[in-house]
Amino acid sequence: MSTPVRAVLFDKDGTLIDFDRTWRRAYAEAAETLVRTFASPVTASRLLEVGGLAADGRWQPGSVLASGSNAQIAAHWAAALGIADANAIQDIIEPRFHATVCAQPIPVTDLRRLFAELLDMGLALGVATMDSEQTARATLASLGVMDRLSFLCGADSGFGVKPAPGMVHRFSDAVGVPADQIVVVGDSPHDLNMARAAKARAGIAVLSGAHRAEHLALLAEHVLEDISELPLLLRGHFQ
Repeated sequence: MSTPVRAVLFDKDGTLIDFDRTWRRAYAEAAETLVRTFASPVTASRLLEVGGLAADGRWQPGSVLASGSNAQIAAHWAAALGIADANAIQDIIEPRFHATVCAQPIPVTDLRRLFAELLDMGLALGVATMDSEQTARATLASLGVMDRLSFLCGADSGFGVKPAPGMVHRFSDAVGVPADQIVVVGDSPHDLNMARAAKARAGIAVLSGAHRAEHLALLAEHVLEDISELPLLLRGHFQ
């Protein structure tokens, strides 16, 4: 008999938070700010395209805007702008991201209800995001769910970045649950490859982010429309 799952580690954007409705505006405002700041001939739309937002409005799978850290986005945009100091770009875009995303994050589902149901199942809950830890905490606090989490880390928390296994390992240590009793839930190949690298029990993909089923199915044990389907899956396959 297999060991039941005892903990769930969620990605944030595209998994808990509606990626397109929350981040499209944040990225657009940050790109426009950079163009104004540097009086650049490069347009904001070009910066978005370089980052992974195609001309047809679709997010490019695996792109830096779809699944990268703020530092990785800054590096891409610095190169496009011809700016040598990517840190200067990051110093501009991070406050813009924080202000826009924290002002009106749009959850994929009722997170308080979902987390309450998972906690009632005896599961420890955590979040591992490629966003900054500060913005992640503020975003989830504004949605009223920080008190339901045992762990949260960002790309700048010191545990490495996806798809390396460090975030899963730190979550495992924090909640006292071995990796083979943790499921990782995310919307990108980075999330699923992180789960594999950490030897987590399973990587579960959701289609509420920037990646489509064909980009995720080969890496995931299960593919869900969104996290509202998670409790039923866990009861049916992992208990």
